Amino acid sequence: MPRGHPDALEQVWEKIEAQAALEKLRRDLPGLTRICRKELEKLLDGWPSSLDHLGEAQRMELKRRARIALLVHDAHYGPGGAYEHSEIKGM
Repeated sequence: MPRGHPDALEQVWEKIEAQAALEKLRRDLPGLTRICRKELEKLLDGWPSSLDHLGEAQRMELKRRARIALLVHDAHYGPGGAYEHSEIKGM
């Protein structure tokens, strides 16, 4: 918005808040990614009891999606994940 616009100052503050939130996310993301990766690896290595209520087809679909998520992560951030350190059946 142009400087003289009545909402220009509000837009500047919103941009500052958004940039601060983005920086916080960038700081937190590596730790969150490690947590998510560990959870996906646990899911592929064995079924947590919290998933016992799922049918076989649902479990296989969940496992397939977990494998895809790990492959996408490795493609973006490099190798070194579950596929190097554990044997995942069904690949």
